[in-house]
Amino acid sequence: MEDSEDACSNKVGCVGNIVQERHLIQSKESASHVQLACSQHYCAFPLNGNELCIWNTNDPFNQPLHLTGHHQSITAVTFGNRVNPLLVCSASCDYVIVWNLVECGERVLEGLTPRGDVRGTLLGMVLYVRFSPDDRIIAVCAGNKILMLNAKFETVLAELKGHVGPVTAVEFCTWQTNIIISVSEDRGFKVWDHCTGLLLYNSAVLTAYPLLSLFIDEEKEQFITGSADGQIWIFSLINAHHYRCVAQFDLKKKQEIFLSKRVKLAQRIQTEESQPFYKNDLKKEERVETAYPILRIERCAQSINEECEFFPAANTRCLWIGSSTGLFIINLDNLELESVLHFKDFSNLSIKVAGSCAIMNKAVNHKVFCLLTSMFGNQIAVLEISLFALMLSQCHDVKETLSVIASSCLLATSPLYIKTFKKKNANLASQKKSAVKSTIKDQPLVFHDKVISSGYASAPQYETVLNKSNESRLSKITLLTLMHITVNKVGQTGNLSKASGPSEKKGTLFIDTQQRRGLGKGTMFSPKTNIKTNGERSSESKSHYKCKNYPLENLLPTKLSRHLSVSHTLTAICCLQYSGDGLHLACGLADHSLLVFNSSLTRVPTVFQGHDGAVTSVGWSHDRKWLVSASEDRTLRIWSVRTTESTVFLGKDVLSKPVRVTQFYYMDAFILLSSGSEFHLLKYHIDTDKDEIKRYKQKNKAKLVKKFSMTSAVEITSLSAINDFYSYIVLTTGSNKALEVFDLNVDCSAAVIPDIHSRSAHQICQNKGSAFAAQPFENYDLFLTTAIGDAIKLWDLRTLRCERRFEGHLNRCHPCAISVSPCGRYIACGSEDKYAYIYEMGSSTFSHKLTGHTETVISVAFNPSRPQVLVHIRSNRA
Repeated sequence: MEDSEDACSNKVGCVGNIVQERHLIQSKESASHVQLACSQHYCAFPLNGNELCIWNTNDPFNQPLHLTGHHQSITAVTFGNRVNPLLVCSASCDYVIVWNLVECGERVLEGLTPRGDVRGTLLGMVLYVRFSPDDRIIAVCAGNKILMLNAKFETVLAELKGHVGPVTAVEFCTWQTNIIISVSEDRGFKVWDHCTGLLLYNSAVLTAYPLLSLFIDEEKEQFITGSADGQIWIFSLINAHHYRCVAQFDLKKKQEIFLSKRVKLAQRIQTEESQPFYKNDLKKEERVETAYPILRIERCAQSINEECEFFPAANTRCLWIGSSTGLFIINLDNLELESVLHFKDFSNLSIKVAGSCAIMNKAVNHKVFCLLTSMFGNQIAVLEISLFALMLSQCHDVKETLSVIASSCLLATSPLYIKTFKKKNANLASQKKSAVKSTIKDQPLVFHDKVISSGYASAPQYETVLNKSNESRLSKITLLTLMHITVNKVGQTGNLSKASGPSEKKGTLFIDTQQRRGLGKGTMFSPKTNIKTNGERSSESKSHYKCKNYPLENLLPTKLSRHLSVSHTLTAICCLQYSGDGLHLACGLADHSLLVFNSSLTRVPTVFQGHDGAVTSVGWSHDRKWLVSASEDRTLRIWSVRTTESTVFLGKDVLSKPVRVTQFYYMDAFILLSSGSEFHLLKYHIDTDKDEIKRYKQKNKAKLVKKFSMTSAVEITSLSAINDFYSYIVLTTGSNKALEVFDLNVDCSAAVIPDIHSRSAHQICQNKGSAFAAQPFENYDLFLTTAIGDAIKLWDLRTLRCERRFEGHLNRCHPCAISVSPCGRYIACGSEDKYAYIYEMGSSTFSHKLTGHTETVISVAFNPSRPQVLVHIRSNRA
């Protein structure tokens, strides 16, 4: 084998032979562009034009079975679906013949000539044949028509017309046997009811090249088709989806991404091992521009993934893609290539460019057989591929499994160690001091409340001025809030009637909530607010805050409850976040203010003012007493939720660039913020002493513990970490399109995943769970990334692999946000087509579209305590 194979096998030891040529036959006529067939134990192909050859893969040393009966060249071959009896059908311009392999084998042993049964005569040029799931009907693609033949008698059951070009493939829908799908050189597909002869669906033209192949995925009720220029489409066959396109990709581009990742991985491994790297070890370049026609699509049943941890999961759906230059294994969940086998990379193969191919859909002893015919010659080859060796040669070893949940003790060298243990000592010292001073009650300097001159019985003067300003501002917002709150009537399930009232301005919020049992139609579950201006919580709020379970039995939130504009001016909402108990919502605005609403958006919001630029990021503390916010003015502030005071201030002298993301971290022990190509780990102290004199002396402060820089990134575009429990992991994405994982326990970068999207990711969304819903601990290692112009990707931190893609929403210009439900089962995302999309974790296509919006949906957020989705739309004016 050549260098590409050797370079891959060196890192895993002795891989063995990846592919071997078990059988090579020289035919008198070319079998290029002929439908070939492979079953679990047999391969069928035309030999010398009109002779059908059957090769037994279980006994490769015996002579193949030769079946004669055609007078013209065979153009299509297929096996039946039943094992006993195993049927094979061959077609040419003169006959369509069905052969019983058991009977044919017995006649050969008796010294007789095998005979088949003619089921069609002079049907024309046949390009494709296929048995029905029960082997009773044969679909024959003859010219522009599809003929449905009886498999037991020479009878034409139906003739389906509608294509304007030769029909290249047809498949039966296994769960609806009366439905068939066909593709043609007219570049479209059609859905038929062959029992009635009706055309159920006619697609538009998909591409400029003919469609050549077709495959039906029974598990997900989808079908996949490929064209002559290497494009592959996935369509849904679920009735409610109306044959919508689930995904579309280019095989050539997928191969380039795959090879690029292998080159970067090899470079990193060689660097770590201090060995020179030679680019010739991995052949990336293609000196001759070649096409990638999709000749065959077949299921790839992996029986080895349970034995090796670095293989895809056992429930992962993979497909074989057969092209003229090689074979590809693609993961249908994330639409990424798992393995690539180029014919030219193996010197022991006789066929370098294939004209047609067939692949066994089930591995036997980790091996599959592939049947190839030469594009330009008369050669026919049977290849034995070791699936285990192929995937082992192209994967990388996972040295250490990462996890969000801390599995080891905090190291003394960790930057997290300083704050944690000093805080414990400080708490012990404060407890001793408070025990001594507890006998003396904290009182003002003048012990008479009615002495006006003292001023200690009332709030300071600057607070009074601020409150008046807030009151004036809130009165304007309240009026507008009441004007824009509209409870809409509910339409059909999954669709919402369009909101009435004035058009939404920039910064409009929508709430979609699930209709609860026992409540009126369109009524939402109303929470209670615990924000009081005097600092006291009402008894109503105290009784309400109980950790109830998230209603997992309820359906998705699809009912529009209300909408409002957060400001009377064109003010954009820059960030949104629910508090941990789901009772409050924090909104950062472009007008330099920060608002806190109750979760139902029915009361006057609390206003936090102090920034001189747009508030770009906001985060709640775990105890819900504090808010941290960052602004474009290069400042960071920590606010008291009770008093709306800015307790900690970090100025421009510390931050040289604007802060993109900030949040509390490590159970409120630290603050994380990203600025430029670095993220900062800050420790802070907030003085909660209620002494009326000492409170004027500022003891609140924040101090830098350490800075962390991304590898070769100009700017950090997103950052995420979990604050609900102790976790050492911090995730970052950069302008270099990479994702980097930092382990703060070992104080270094733990992993780098290059090229996670075609553009820089603008958001990382971790599955942080909720106090109201329990999840398996493995689910917390899942996180999402999204980028403009690309799909949403689901990643597993343990394997550092993309496990699934979510496509269907429109995201070409605006950084539409994503959110994970508290139960971890659903994903919500914004879209530029004025919808909010809901995906299920186990499906790559959306399950619901939330309508009723008049502009691009920018942000979405799940309420952590109840089935409620908050939607933020963009203004229709620039």
